[in-house]
Amino acid sequence: MNQENSFVAIVTGAADGIGWATAQILAREGYRVALLDQKADAVQQRAEALGAQHLALSCDITSESAVTQAVDAVAARWCRIDALVNNAGIGDQTGSTLVQNVEAFDHVLAVHLRGTFLMSQAVGRVMLQTPVAAGKTRGSIVNLGSIASTIGLPTRNAYSAAKAGVLGMTRAMACEWARSGIRVNAVAPGYVNTALVADLNRRGMLDGKEISGSDIEAEMGNIERTPAQLAEMWTSWHDNVGAPMKDDYARMVGIANEGAKELGFANTGAMWRSGYDMSPEDFAKTTERLWQEVKPLY
Repeated sequence: MNQENSFVAIVTGAADGIGWATAQILAREGYRVALLDQKADAVQQRAEALGAQHLALSCDITSESAVTQAVDAVAARWCRIDALVNNAGIGDQTGSTLVQNVEAFDHVLAVHLRGTFLMSQAVGRVMLQTPVAAGKTRGSIVNLGSIASTIGLPTRNAYSAAKAGVLGMTRAMACEWARSGIRVNAVAPGYVNTALVADLNRRGMLDGKEISGSDIEAEMGNIERTPAQLAEMWTSWHDNVGAPMKDDYARMVGIANEGAKELGFANTGAMWRSGYDMSPEDFAKTTERLWQEVKPLY
């Protein structure tokens, strides 16, 4: 892919797990990737590993000024942003509902929900300023949902609320931006063998041994799969694999897609089920495929 014409993607939470797996796959696909993470040293090492054409930025996605600064830096360097992966996240607090504190609750919502909003808002502002011809599209945003977006996980109050909010926000932005040429979708993985899940297991918030071989595993998949396997799935999935998780918003998605079809593309506002037996690397491939169909439209 010609460097001047290659696509630009931003991946948040890119220093580890699904985010790092996604960044690697996008780089192999020819994207120039901006890797965002609060862990400045770690994300710098990741970007250096990908090559000089990629960019590392330390960013607190809960801070409006930090997000604006990071997105402006990407736009200034490459004069375009074609894709955003809202991947950054943190684990929930431990303990029953009655002993949980509101500060920890607010922090989980800030990272998952406020962060997704701020990043989408800032990147959407850049995408909307991009000239678009008839039958073309401006870009794609993929949000990281969860099985917690639609089911109850005992004691995971903040995380469940945040991921349900990500699903609602995905639908809202998809309906708002479809006719402007921006696709917004979400992917909902089950448990993935990342450092975050390992920490949940260590803190007693998840029993990997109990899940393994159980009826839960039959629905969610093998928790031992690696980030690389899931990232692969994320960036290789497309509209003919998976389906919207709910029918209750089909009308709004239909409205969004009608506008999208006027621009020559489809599939926006959907929550896609991932294969729950996959690693972050496989899952990352699903994400890339969710905007893969944009390429022929440029």
